[in-house]
Amino acid sequence: MDKLVSIIVATYNPNILWLEKQLKSLNNQTYPKIEIILLDDCSTYEKYTKIKEIANKEIKFPLKIYQNDENLGSNKTFEKLVNLATGDYIAFCDQDDIWSDDKIEVLVNEIEIGRAVQQEC
Repeated sequence: MDKLVSIIVATYNPNILWLEKQLKSLNNQTYPKIEIILLDDCSTYEKYTKIKEIANKEIKFPLKIYQNDENLGSNKTFEKLVNLATGDYIAFCDQDDIWSDDKIEVLVNEIEIGRAVQQEC
């Protein structure tokens, strides 16, 4: 479990109640080496302020929050997020996803098992 996982989150004027649940589910991940990068796609000032407030309150992992200067849409926003990620693996997360607590741990374990099997061949 030494691989860093970047969870990249794109938001745009999200439902704050859903976003809060989502961020709690990210915070509850059992995998220890996570960074969370959130890029807002030019939400209103009020929504962006609330996003920052909730994210800074909910997240125990290293967190970076950015905002686009103009609305780029989800594809371009995720493209920017991929370039901001520093992890060995990247997990894409929409603004309304609620994850199981062990999602990242299970995914990393499956990838590592797959890589070990591939190396044996």
